[in-house]
Amino acid sequence: MQQLARMAARGRFRSVEIVLTASVASRGPQLWCASHFGAFSDPIVLLHALERQPRFLAADGLFRVPVLRSLLRLVAAIPVRRTQDGGGAANTAMFAASHDALVAGDALVIFPEGVATEGAAVSPLRTGAARIALGARAAGAAGPQLVAVGIHYQNRAALRQRVFVDVGEPLDLGTRLEASGRDPATASDADHAAVRALTAELGRRPAPDRAALVAAVEAYRAALDAVGLSDAEVYRPGSRSRRRLLATG
Repeated sequence: MQQLARMAARGRFRSVEIVLTASVASRGPQLWCASHFGAFSDPIVLLHALERQPRFLAADGLFRVPVLRSLLRLVAAIPVRRTQDGGGAANTAMFAASHDALVAGDALVIFPEGVATEGAAVSPLRTGAARIALGARAAGAAGPQLVAVGIHYQNRAALRQRVFVDVGEPLDLGTRLEASGRDPATASDADHAAVRALTAELGRRPAPDRAALVAAVEAYRAALDAVGLSDAEVYRPGSRSRRRLLATG
């Protein structure tokens, strides 16, 4: 499945740039919490970008589509009954399967927004990711890493576009729990305050360095003026070879 995803990514995207810090483990239990701007493109990007093959949490409605059901089973996806689809309260099996997967040392991918985002900003996060992480820790998972992943598309409507995958520093659950005055040995998903605090931490964005960004844009515009080029002339892809057209098709 990873090889198929990488072939699809090479045909679908012009480039996929990945920033992955050394502190992200290559094995052991991990819960990847990814932004969801690209709908069905996001799993392809993640399978292409991550060094290990993860299991995805996916809306149970997708399992009722024959072709998708086969693909989801191949990646051992876990069905989720979303609140907006009339579920949410009946996700006992999903939480149990997620806890078992993390206890076994698997990597899981969840889209904490719950739906694909149409706007330019991340939607409010649901609490499912925090509940899974805390529940898995209570069930015996050895220090699961909670990793936020931002997937950024240059132009979601374009066929050949650039994609940037920004993998954040993993959150250490034990450290976060101790900082909030809780005992890591007894914390669980039943602690609603801990769940809310962890969800807020996942959604926290570092303050941007606005001055540096403004300076960089001004320097870029000055460089364009100096050589007599427009922005479109810089980023517009060149002529496509027959091989590239075939791959795109």
